[in-house]
Amino acid sequence: LVAYVAGLPLAYLVVGLLWLVTLVPIPALRETVFVKLIEPFLVRGLGDFRTYLEDEVQALHIRERLADDVRWLVERAGCTDLIVVAHSHGTVVAFDALTSGRLPYPDRVRKFITVGAALNNAWQLYPSARRLAGTLPSHIFWLDVWSYYDPVPGGQLERPGARPLVNPAATLM
Repeated sequence: LVAYVAGLPLAYLVVGLLWLVTLVPIPALRETVFVKLIEPFLVRGLGDFRTYLEDEVQALHIRERLADDVRWLVERAGCTDLIVVAHSHGTVVAFDALTSGRLPYPDRVRKFITVGAALNNAWQLYPSARRLAGTLPSHIFWLDVWSYYDPVPGGQLERPGARPLVNPAATLM
């Protein structure tokens, strides 16, 4: 508690400085500060991201929470059309679950909406991760919302390699 109270003014100072950087009308400066300086701390320093990508057992437990929610929505709430909305690291979990083929009722998921997706970071840090090499099922519409100055996505989603992220059906296109 003492460390938290002592660190609070510093946290407010850092957030205030970052806010001021967003007001700078020079895109190159904003990108440098947000993407190049802050990204290493946010991506490599946060434990849950690393844990999910490195520990198969923990990843299984995390994905199972999404599967439980889907099961509940379909079996108990009677939902016929599901929309998966994910933010930041949650996009990695949701993408993994949707492309793995292990999510219950995959035909009920109609849309996948991601905001500030951390997938670029996952592909950059763990390029050989087989769990993130899948393609979204063809019946799911995917909307990805991102910003260049957000250090998490760092730009439009670009997975290295030849496999497409999305292979939409002709009727969906």
